[in-house]
Amino acid sequence: MQKGELVASEIQATTGNSQVLVRKLDLADTKSIRAFAEGFLAEEKYLHILINNAGVMMCPYSKTADGFEMHFGVNHLGSISITCMARSSTVEAWLTATAN
Repeated sequence: MQKGELVASEIQATTGNSQVLVRKLDLADTKSIRAFAEGFLAEEKYLHILINNAGVMMCPYSKTADGFEMHFGVNHLGSISITCMARSSTVEAWLTATAN
């Protein structure tokens, strides 16, 4: 979270936009995904854009918190889960972009 906060501060300083937020999300854990989505949906009215750009590659064999192979769990199930939770909400989203 510290690296994210540092980057957010740099973006705020560069752009003058104070509404740059950092939130914790672990795509290898559906509990984390649900907590992220619920927190976001409780605090925000609009989801302007969602870019699913996180992923793993060439990682040693391991499993997600839910028992799926890490690559499949993070790159596919995690991204799909966060997108579906955002789309099924009452948040007014005008654009959803997926970049994997």
